[in-house]
Amino acid sequence: MINLKKLINLNVLSKAKNSLHSAVLEPFVVLNRRVITSVKRIDVDLFAKLENNMKKNGRIGEKTFYRFFDQLSAAPSVSREEGLLLIRSCGSYFIQLSSQERNKLSDKVWSFLIQKNFTPDQSHYNALLNVYLENDYSFDPQKFMTDMINSGIELNRVTYQRLMSRYCKIGDIEGAANILEIMKSKNMPINENVFHSLIVGYSRANDLNAAYNVLDLIKQNGLEPNKDTFKTLLCEYAYHLNEPGIIGKIETVLREVASKEIMWTFADYFEIIKAIAKSNEKSIIIDDLLTNMKRTFGYNLECMNAVIELIHKHKLDAALKLFYTTRPSEILKEAKVQGMYVIDHLIRAQVPKEKVMEICDKFYS
Repeated sequence: MINLKKLINLNVLSKAKNSLHSAVLEPFVVLNRRVITSVKRIDVDLFAKLENNMKKNGRIGEKTFYRFFDQLSAAPSVSREEGLLLIRSCGSYFIQLSSQERNKLSDKVWSFLIQKNFTPDQSHYNALLNVYLENDYSFDPQKFMTDMINSGIELNRVTYQRLMSRYCKIGDIEGAANILEIMKSKNMPINENVFHSLIVGYSRANDLNAAYNVLDLIKQNGLEPNKDTFKTLLCEYAYHLNEPGIIGKIETVLREVASKEIMWTFADYFEIIKAIAKSNEKSIIIDDLLTNMKRTFGYNLECMNAVIELIHKHKLDAALKLFYTTRPSEILKEAKVQGMYVIDHLIRAQVPKEKVMEICDKFYS
């Protein structure tokens, strides 16, 4: 058995933090200092690996990403597909990084593409918008829209929906309504995603009754509330978890979901759990949701994604609660030693040494 206490002392932990911090935030500086003596071909297998990791695992590895970026740095130009993959990598797929670090990365990547004389098209702007939304990046939707227009890029339905989503995330119902009017004037279809954004918008504007009434609005428009509708509503209730009466509202929605026999994926469940943990990581609702989840194939993967994200948000109690629900055999395949994967991210998240030691004791007691 590895003695983690001997491995993790103050000096080792400090060095690990500094090393990991540099590896995450300074790769572009290092890359820019390199002297490129020959033009390298882009490794097609590396491109495929990065894309595959997104599809299959819901996360990407640091080494794969930085190798890919290194090759693009050495190449004379960047293709449309390569630029798109690079931008997409800066969002929630890069689960090892905090949202603040991913925001810095997205800025660096966009600057890098411009320096490469890369001409972004509609898909690249839409991907950047999505990354901004995933990372809670603070940006002005109006300015983003103006920049696209000034660059001669046409905005499509996806662009407008994401701009509307940003307005809703900051509780700007008026801004969201203006985007909705533009969409209607262009005869763009109004789908469920628009209504889901409205749920968020009313919630962030502190009007939970209006948020719930969006369900009726969906029906009035010939649609039916689906699993994403109820997931969005629960996540927004979780945003207000500590307010009076919210627990009852959550329980009501959960009963409605059960009566409609709505089937959530593991990713759906963990999205709700993460939202609840952000407000109160000791909430009994987390236990109730975990009880309802069957430990079938794919559970460990989605659970570990949630664990990593919660660690970087310093919601350690919730993260460990989820970790203990995984099957050790599968974790061993990925982390070599049970718990080391979690400990690695505790260090990355700059959790105090004493807390890391405490968790090590729990793992090996």
